[in-house]
Amino acid sequence: MAIFILFSAFSILSIFLYSVIYGRFAFHRVKKNPTGKTVQPVSVIICARNEEKNLRKNLPFILDQNYPDFEVVIVNDRSDDGTDSLLTGMADRYPHLIIVTIKDKNSGWRKKRALDKGIEKAKNDILLLTDADCRPLSQSWIQEMVSGFSNEKAIVLGYGKYENVPGLFNKLLRYDAYITAVQYFSFALFRLPYMGTGRNLAYRKSLFISTGGFSPHMDVASGDDDLFVNKTANRKNTAIQCTPESFTYSVPEPSFSDWMKQKTRHLTTGKYYKLHHRIILGLIHLTNAGFWSSFIFLIFYPVNPDVFILLFLAKTLIQSSALYLSMNRLKEPDLLLFSHVFDFILTFILPALFFRRSLWMRNTSKG
Repeated sequence: MAIFILFSAFSILSIFLYSVIYGRFAFHRVKKNPTGKTVQPVSVIICARNEEKNLRKNLPFILDQNYPDFEVVIVNDRSDDGTDSLLTGMADRYPHLIIVTIKDKNSGWRKKRALDKGIEKAKNDILLLTDADCRPLSQSWIQEMVSGFSNEKAIVLGYGKYENVPGLFNKLLRYDAYITAVQYFSFALFRLPYMGTGRNLAYRKSLFISTGGFSPHMDVASGDDDLFVNKTANRKNTAIQCTPESFTYSVPEPSFSDWMKQKTRHLTTGKYYKLHHRIILGLIHLTNAGFWSSFIFLIFYPVNPDVFILLFLAKTLIQSSALYLSMNRLKEPDLLLFSHVFDFILTFILPALFFRRSLWMRNTSKG
C-alpha cells in the first residue's frame, strides 16, 4: 500500500511538472521581432582547437549572416592542424573576421581561458557564443538572438539542436538535448533561470566584466556556459529565444561512450549551481525516478489496479501533450514516439553517471 501511495504522489507531481512547469514553455507565445528596431552591434565568439574541418564547413554560415553590424572573433587555441592557414585565408575575404591566437603550448586546454581572450578582444557589448562544430539554421540567426535583448535583458538563452541522422542513438542524444532545453527555457519563463548552452548563448560583455566573468569557476573543466548563467542570471535579466531561425545545428557525439564522457563532465558542474537550483533539479529527478520505480513494482505487485491505470494514463496523456507542443516548437516532432522510453533511460542513466564519476575520482585519488 505504501508503494501505491508513493506512486500516486509521484504521478501527481509528474502531472504538475509537465502541465504547469514544462507547459509554460509549451504554451509560450513567441513575440514577433519589432520592425525598425535599432541595430545593436554584435561580437560572435568561437573558440577552436584543431577545428579546421568544422570551421571550413560552418564558419561561412556565420560570416555570411544577414545582419548589418557584427564581427566574428575566432580564438585559435594552439591548433596544430590547418586552422591557422584556413583562418588567415578567410580573413582576406571577410574583413569582419577577427583572429585571436593563443600560442602557449605549456598550458592545458581550458575553454574558459580561450573565451576570456575572445571576450577581451571583442569590441561590442553584445556577445553571441557558439562552437566551431555548430552552424546557424538561417541567415537571421544573429538578428533573432539579438532581438531578445532590451534595457533590462542582459542574457538570451537559445537552442542548440543536434543533427538528425538515422539510428536510435541519435534520437536519444537529440531527446536529451531537447528535454534539457525545455527545462531551462521553462524555468527561465518562471523567472528562475539556471543554465544555458554554449552552442547558442548570448550575453552582454558589461555583465561579464561586472560579475567577474569565469573567475569563480576557472579551474572547473567545463561550465563555461551553464555556470556563468547560473551565477549571473536572475528573474529580470534573462530572456529566451526559440524561433526556428534562432537555432543552431551541431554534430552529435559519434558513440555512446563519447556521449557518456561528455554527460559525466557536464553533470559534475551541477554541484556548483546555486543551492535552490540544485534542490529543484534534484526534486525533478526524484519525481521521475520515483514514478518509474514505483510503476515497475506495481506492475508485478498490483494494488488498486483501476486507480493505478487511471493515474498512469493521466500522467502519460499530459506528458505527451506537453512534449508534443514543445517538440513542434523546437522542430523535433519525430522524438515523440520514443519520448517515454528515453525518459525512462535518462532517469536511470544519470545516477549511474554520477556513480561512475565518483568511483573514478575515488580510484584516481587513491592511485
